[in-house]
Amino acid sequence: ALYKRNFDFKTLFSVRLVATLIPVVITIPLALITKNYWALVVGMVCLNVSNAILLTIKSPWKPYIYFNWTKLKAMLSFSIWSVLEAISIWLTNYVDVFIVGTILSQHYLGVYKTSMSIVAQIMAIITASTTPVLYASLSRLQNSPDEYNTFFLKFQRIVSIIIIPMGVGIYLFRHFITSVLLGNQWYEAAGFIGLWALTSSIVIVLSYYTSEVTRSKGKPSISLFSQVLHLCFLVPTIIFAAKYGFEILYTARSLVRLQAVIVDVFILYFLTHITPIKVLKNIFVPFIAAAMMAVLYTLLPSVMADSIVTNITYIVLCGVVYFMVLSLFPKERSLLKNV
Repeated sequence: ALYKRNFDFKTLFSVRLVATLIPVVITIPLALITKNYWALVVGMVCLNVSNAILLTIKSPWKPYIYFNWTKLKAMLSFSIWSVLEAISIWLTNYVDVFIVGTILSQHYLGVYKTSMSIVAQIMAIITASTTPVLYASLSRLQNSPDEYNTFFLKFQRIVSIIIIPMGVGIYLFRHFITSVLLGNQWYEAAGFIGLWALTSSIVIVLSYYTSEVTRSKGKPSISLFSQVLHLCFLVPTIIFAAKYGFEILYTARSLVRLQAVIVDVFILYFLTHITPIKVLKNIFVPFIAAAMMAVLYTLLPSVMADSIVTNITYIVLCGVVYFMVLSLFPKERSLLKNV
């Protein structure tokens, strides 16, 4: 956390790089020798010990014995809300899995969870690398409202330029992507993968980063409120939709996320005074460019999902159209250069 706060991602990268060698040096040889699952446990322990030692050695701050009741109370007043927020986020991500597993068969539970995981892993390429930077930057700017808002809007626009075409693209080429990543036997997952990716792009741009705003402002309780409110909509929706088949279920599950988006847009306004209209105007151009990309796709001749060359050609054409439309706008051109 200290390294992220100081934007020292270079040191974090080098330490993480060393950690990636642990499975090769320790876990795999130990598994070959013992043929026991304890090799995984030992490897994970060694990985975390390695991280702790290297990060401590490279850090100017060193751990020492210290205790203060006043600081403990101040920490707990913030940390308790943060823990409750983390639990609520976990529930919104996994409570539907328990419900689906109870109502539908194991087969559909597997399709359901795998579809969500595939999209999450693709989107994590962007979110995992941007979230620490956003939180560290916003925390530093929390006492400068104008700079805070300017940075957030610029960050949101840059992310939207990347995430929105990803979501639209996965939706358009959902059958091809499912075939390549999972195989033709997973055809039932294609619809869910496409719709989940499309709504994920909207959720990430308009909702996901609001949680970092609440944390940087020292108000995790507001994020907790948002998550609990979403659970009130999510749970009844899943229970009701699961009774009418898998297609109805994944459609309802994907669309119910938009409720959280609406709430988080107004939370953002409450905390920063960035109006919903300003947020929509901020990401309007990427949405238009992605829409033009979708229009081009509908005009192209239909293609079989297993036609790899044709699908890749169409993906390239859609990407070219997206960036051509984007380059027509001066602000987006300058952001593209920075990206």
